[in-house]
Amino acid sequence: MLFKLENHRLMDQLRKALEYNRGYAEKFAVQLHLDDEQGADIIVNVDDNRLMRVLCNLLSNAIKFSHPNGIVNIVAEANQEWVRINVIDHGVGIDSIFAEQIFSKFTQADSSGTRKHAGTGLGLSLAKAMIEKMGGSIGFSSVPGAGATFYIDLKMVNVL
Repeated sequence: MLFKLENHRLMDQLRKALEYNRGYAEKFAVQLHLDDEQGADIIVNVDDNRLMRVLCNLLSNAIKFSHPNGIVNIVAEANQEWVRINVIDHGVGIDSIFAEQIFSKFTQADSSGTRKHAGTGLGLSLAKAMIEKMGGSIGFSSVPGAGATFYIDLKMVNVL
């Protein structure tokens, strides 16, 4: 994969990702909310298209595994050098057995032919590869039955 790393305002990226997923969220009767209090001036050095693909993957997963009338939140938390982007849902959560292999290729919680949600099982594996190529990391925490938080850590270029 070739990457074109450039400086971008993080909040612009997050707002764009929400807009791209708004119609999908409406299909599932899920609201999207961006907490933009902390990250207004954060600059990250990323490949715009690749970061958007990762954000859209995390958002679409959060949406499809949320309960109807649920909320998916995006929250950016900055410290001195890094910013953490949290995509938080309050849906079904992730089973601990599946959690061990969640970033592996072709991995799905329900791989049966009658599964409720479509997908190839490549999204999180590709997301991990792309974020790491941009110098960041990706992870998650979850409570089965109470939702999941996927996060991306990226080094900040500077704060305006």
